[in-house]
Amino acid sequence: MNTADGRVALASAVKSYCEEISRVYPQNSPAENAWLDKELRSGGERAMRAIDTSERGRQRAKVFTDGCRDWSAALSKEPDRPRYYVGLAYEFSRFAGDAAYFAKKDSIDADLYAFVILDDAAQALMLAALMTGK
Repeated sequence: MNTADGRVALASAVKSYCEEISRVYPQNSPAENAWLDKELRSGGERAMRAIDTSERGRQRAKVFTDGCRDWSAALSKEPDRPRYYVGLAYEFSRFAGDAAYFAKKDSIDADLYAFVILDDAAQALMLAALMTGK
């Protein structure tokens, strides 16, 4: 991360990681997304139950992988833009708390995909942002 080449390698590795997560993580169907949105908007007990479903986990994983791919693509074009590292760090830290929990609901090996260290990845990305010197 101390060099531009190191930051480019980091951006490439993160992009590959996010593409792999997107590939292995199941996606909600349109009907599941509609049901989930309805339940979450209902408030009360229904919303609380919906928060703890596989559908919610898949929704959160999709938000993570979409954001991760977008920020990674931007980084691969402009590896010295601190804002892009911060954006990626935000995506990682936002998903970190729930990733391993929801992965288990869909029989995804959280250890294999290193969900338990997403916070560490966020910190590395923040460090890369600081190292760009811009």
